[in-house]
Amino acid sequence: MNNAASEAERGAQGRRGMAVDPVARAAVKALMASPRDYDTAVANYRFDCPENFNFAFDVIDDIAQNRDKTAVLAVSGDGEHVAEYSYGDLSARSSRFANMLSGLGLEKGDYAVLVAGRVIGWYDAIFGCMKRGVISLPGTTQLTAKDIAYRVNATRARAVIVTPDHCAKVDQIRAECPSLEVFIVLGPEQAGWSSAEVLAAAAAPEVAPEDHPRTRRDEVMMGYFTSGTTGMPKMVPRDYSYALAHASTALFWMDLTRADRHWTLTDTGWAKAAWGCFSRSFWPKPP
Repeated sequence: MNNAASEAERGAQGRRGMAVDPVARAAVKALMASPRDYDTAVANYRFDCPENFNFAFDVIDDIAQNRDKTAVLAVSGDGEHVAEYSYGDLSARSSRFANMLSGLGLEKGDYAVLVAGRVIGWYDAIFGCMKRGVISLPGTTQLTAKDIAYRVNATRARAVIVTPDHCAKVDQIRAECPSLEVFIVLGPEQAGWSSAEVLAAAAAPEVAPEDHPRTRRDEVMMGYFTSGTTGMPKMVPRDYSYALAHASTALFWMDLTRADRHWTLTDTGWAKAAWGCFSRSFWPKPP
């Protein structure tokens, strides 16, 4: 990947995070203060998610506003180029993406199939969908046209979000997917597709207060499909508390600090990508 984070977005970091819920912020801080020695953790650790929680607003935007740092290092396929994205960048980019989704007519509760590799646009889509209340359905980059059609029809998805290398697959099955209305490519403009590269760049870098979705902890945030080894793949929904629950991954498995770097190797269509994406935003030790 060689997309560079914009200086304008970096310079606007101080304005981020205005949508952060103070109750959610307190819940995150409480989890991070949990003792991590084994005996104490077994006896005392309790997971408590607020009734209303949205990871993109309550964690990404909070970090961007209050303790910004590098969030993603994007390395090109040849290893020659490295682009650095801060939490301020993720905050602005995801808000732009959410505003783009709004402009395209997508609403809270709509489903969107997402097929993209390890590119910065995947983060934009995941967090942007959260900020709009759209339910993302990440799929492995190995999906065929038939696989994509199955997932679209199983959920009656209104949107599909892909990188340019998957557009042809979707074009093959458009007629088979009557629920599909919105076709978004994470790249430049092309016929029949809405370009996130163009539309998101033109959107506002903050979500207006009246456009914030009220997302309860038990509402569906995203869904993964099983591999289908013994039958047709089945969707496994994940609610909004799922993202906060991965604080325990940071606390008791990864033991990350603010200075650590975490490399998630898994394909973005598998849940482990989300584990790495969510858990690395929790720092169990002080900087």
